[in-house]
Amino acid sequence: MGREMKIIAQSENIENLVDKDSIYVDKTEYIYNLTRQYDRVFFSRPRRFGKSLTLNTIGTLFEKGVDPYFKETWIYDKWDQDKYPV
Repeated sequence: MGREMKIIAQSENIENLVDKDSIYVDKTEYIYNLTRQYDRVFFSRPRRFGKSLTLNTIGTLFEKGVDPYFKETWIYDKWDQDKYPV
């Protein structure tokens, strides 16, 4: 039989995406730049534009760091922030 098609990520939680073989568009370079350049950011986008996943990604980076959730992303070898409860 042919190959199975990958499903586009539909979760609002980055930790769930690691466990599934889903397509994930890596936006960690943008997140890195946001956290370095601004003290506060307001996300205003229409429904279903990835706000919740983006905020969860930021929260996971600050709370848990890059291991094991960001091993194959742009930010993996650049993130050196201490961990904080979010």
